[in-house]
Amino acid sequence: MSAATAASFATATIGFTARATVGAASGATSGFILNTSNALSASENLGKSLSNGLSDLITGGVLDGITGGIAGGIEAVRAGKDFEQVWTSTAVF
Repeated sequence: MSAATAASFATATIGFTARATVGAASGATSGFILNTSNALSASENLGKSLSNGLSDLITGGVLDGITGGIAGGIEAVRAGKDFEQVWTSTAVF
């Protein structure tokens, strides 16, 4: 049984699902916050500002999730992971 080192633990997060999840969450959050605050600073009413924010929440979440997943998959393949490890973000310790 081999021990998990910091390097092997760090590579456990390389993969499609891990990066897609992080990308979607960060894209959705930043899209909502930034677009809502930009609309509010442009003197839009609260309802219109939240509508703008929700629109970017969806767009940012989807696009950043796809981009993050592709980047994570490429990074994992370059690190020598097989397809199952790339898809599930599992590491072999």
